[in-house]
Amino acid sequence: MALRDHANTMRGSGTSGDVYSGSDTPPPTIAPVINSHDVSQAGQDTVYWRGATLANKYDVQYLENASDPDSWKQLCSACVTDHDMPYTISLNDGPVCTSASSSFVIRARGLSVQGQAGPWSNATNICSLPKLDQSAVLVAQDDGFVRRPLF
Repeated sequence: MALRDHANTMRGSGTSGDVYSGSDTPPPTIAPVINSHDVSQAGQDTVYWRGATLANKYDVQYLENASDPDSWKQLCSACVTDHDMPYTISLNDGPVCTSASSSFVIRARGLSVQGQAGPWSNATNICSLPKLDQSAVLVAQDDGFVRRPLF
């Protein structure tokens, strides 16, 4: 605890147990990368992404009307962290990707501790993303995640 107290003193935020009390981190400078999709056992769509450096939480939006690029609607606001992965889309009672030709476009952006927003990810049709292989684990790499077989 002495090291944490010293770090808080150096940062000027006192000696409370909360490392982030009263302070903020810079906003994320890179966008998350949405890279995998699956359907949970409960029948809901789940999405994985590579997080953004310095992001504490994420906003997630979906494109309501494909012919209107400004029709983004909020799925959640500052409601998901890297520890909450995969993110479960709770828009309706069933999966949004019901067939190979389905389209459901989302984007995400990272937020700093105090809510400063970073850039949005690329708009991604999650129905066209590769399905998560249940016989493998996701391993982080510089350009996203790769699947490694379970032995």
